[in-house]
Amino acid sequence: MKPTDSQSVEAAKAVFVREFYSQQIRSALKLALLLGIAYLLYRFCPRPWNGALLGMAPAVYMTGMLALRPQSLRSKTGSLAPAIGLVSFLWCVAIFAAVTTWMASR
Repeated sequence: MKPTDSQSVEAAKAVFVREFYSQQIRSALKLALLLGIAYLLYRFCPRPWNGALLGMAPAVYMTGMLALRPQSLRSKTGSLAPAIGLVSFLWCVAIFAAVTTWMASR
């Protein structure tokens, strides 16, 4: 017996929903892991340097994301320029945080 169009649409919808939920669960677990690492960095690093490390964490994460999965950061036109601009800005903030922490601790 050949499936009807509505049955094939329902099957495709079920596959899509299952994949969507698994993606959401993976993303939530990654976010929880990153929050846990950020908490540990903030809690157990020496007092002036924990803020600088928290400033570097997003830059390191986005640089890794840009290197490992550049397709997920492309704009609608296919350009990586906004992602590269964001990563550059995050590194500028991280460097600024490290330099000001270093200057304050002297």
